[in-house]
Amino acid sequence: MTDQERREYDRFVEVLSDRASIAETIAFESELIAEERLEKEKTEIVINLLKMQSLTDSQIAEAARVDVDFVKKVREEMKDRNELR
Repeated sequence: MTDQERREYDRFVEVLSDRASIAETIAFESELIAEERLEKEKTEIVINLLKMQSLTDSQIAEAARVDVDFVKKVREEMKDRNELR
């Protein structure tokens, strides 16, 4: 392999590496956005179930597919905002 071919190959590998890095960053950001959206939707479900005031925290957690601590956190936030008695 000549010096010119070696430089071209190294540059090619560098470009591929940069593209892979960009793709990983995009995938990571997309995953974060999806996780944030999912948490927001689960929070809305928990809020709506809490407003019904007919289910226990455990029942709400099961219905919303979250853990009980998440339900308690949302309940406290709602109490702090005077959205729940």
